Amino acid sequence: FSGEKYEQKILTDTPAETLYNQGLVRLERGDGEIAAKRFAAIDRQHPNSEWSKKAMLMQTYAEYKAAKYDDAIGSANRYYNRFPNDKEAPYALYLAAMSYYQMAPDITRDQERAEKGLALFQSLVQRYPKSEYVEDSKHKIQVLRDQLAGKEMSVGRFYLTRRNYTAAINRFRNVIGVYQTTRHTEEALMRLTEAYMALGIVQEARRDRRDRRAARPSVPVHPGFLGRPGWLGDPGH
Repeated sequence: FSGEKYEQKILTDTPAETLYNQGLVRLERGDGEIAAKRFAAIDRQHPNSEWSKKAMLMQTYAEYKAAKYDDAIGSANRYYNRFPNDKEAPYALYLAAMSYYQMAPDITRDQERAEKGLALFQSLVQRYPKSEYVEDSKHKIQVLRDQLAGKEMSVGRFYLTRRNYTAAINRFRNVIGVYQTTRHTEEALMRLTEAYMALGIVQEARRDRRDRRAARPSVPVHPGFLGRPGWLGDPGH
């Protein structure tokens, strides 16, 4: 037990700059988890210092690189809530959104993380329109919208095969109304017509056929969407 106390004393007395540099070395070695602990120690031992502010952001990035996405989201939120007007606030928001993006599951599972990631990317674009992360955020928004539309289509098809036409119609209409710029719009119109025909609502079916003819060309999905969404690289940090 005496050894543990001695180690704790050493860590407590470690200068902020030393801890920060140790974290950077760990990051360079690919050990994001240990790096994050070094950066976190700075905020505990040297709160309200300039080193603490830098370390909070680097802790978020290290946790992200270590695939500790829930931890990265928590760290990003702490930084953003403490420094909402800081020049690095968009980066913290971006890392939180990217963490949700990385955890977005396939369309067979609950899409809560995809929805949260989408909301954060949209918030970044709206709040920081001149940020260097806007372009990639817009791309991620389209990918996540396509995924959420795919989930709606999957559920709608399920209801259609079970002859629950009203429930299917609600799902397909949601795709057309909310996710009209995704690649699923044309199929949603086709399935909607099919559901109306099954219910014998001929007038609605004819109207939707006209809408389908006038539908815009579908938007192709990014090739990376077919697999797990990936990090596009270190955005200069």
